Amino acid sequence: MEIPNNGIDEDCDGFDSVVDLDNDGYNSNEDCNDNDPNINPGAMEIPNNEIDENCDGVIFIIDQDGDGYNSDEDCNDNNPNINPGATEIPNNFSDEDCDGIILIIDNDNDGFNSDEDCDDNNPAINPDATEIPNNDIDEDCDGMDEVTGVDADNDGFNSDEDCDDNNPNVNPGAIEIPDNDIDENCDGIVLYLDLDNDGYTSDVDCDDLNENINPGEFEIPDNGIDEDCDGEDLTLAIHDLNGVKISIYPNPIADYLLLEKSTTKQLYFEIRSTTGQLIEVGEIMDQSKVLNLQSLPSGIYMLSIINKKENVFLTEQIIKI
Repeated sequence: MEIPNNGIDEDCDGFDSVVDLDNDGYNSNEDCNDNDPNINPGAMEIPNNEIDENCDGVIFIIDQDGDGYNSDEDCNDNNPNINPGATEIPNNFSDEDCDGIILIIDNDNDGFNSDEDCDDNNPAINPDATEIPNNDIDEDCDGMDEVTGVDADNDGFNSDEDCDDNNPNVNPGAIEIPDNDIDENCDGIVLYLDLDNDGYTSDVDCDDLNENINPGEFEIPDNGIDEDCDGEDLTLAIHDLNGVKISIYPNPIADYLLLEKSTTKQLYFEIRSTTGQLIEVGEIMDQSKVLNLQSLPSGIYMLSIINKKENVFLTEQIIKI
């Protein structure tokens, strides 16, 4: 009995019986897999599948991503950053070096790797941590912060909505009390009123019952009242220049310096630096003179009031702030 496809002429008829089991047109003496019609010497080789389709004894393998590693060893031949020579990047769920292991580390050393630790930079946060209620932090990495019925001040509002759960007078249902720097009703706004309608609310108006007292008022010197709410009453420097009363204020100076005289006599002023450099000079024509010193650099200066006809003068040190 002749046995086909074994290269032996069992029945001595001078022929070995050769058959084509997969009917692909190639007999088993040349078809390297006669049970698969897609594999034969005339088949098209498909790369990177570890099959020798064309029976030439070579499995066709290519480097699709051009990273120097063929697809038989490159675990992702469509990404040049992934190959056996790549450096593994931890905690990104990608196996860059094709070793079959995704590198995951524990940055905060709390015993939980970054694939399960929702904040791997904080050791107090991990799946095993105890949840602290009402703090907007998910300590146990379950995807939500625990909000419990904690009402520390027993005002009927839990701490997740009560902006001061240690004070029963502060909660979303409380009545707002103006001008006390407290947000009683937890709306995020501290209520301030302008009781004297001078344009300044009580958080900046040092006397909100007197419209003549506010940060925009002009200070009246030596009256014991802080009109401009700067924390002090203005004190005059009063001098006598040959029988003429001279008032100089304020000192220190922020913007403007006021000079007043008790006579119509012609007087002049000079402002010099401490080294004697002349800064400004002029005449006090009326009984008062306002000097705009806004552009003057901060420092110490010398102010002189001069009566040229009588050849007398006085000098006072002034401070620009």
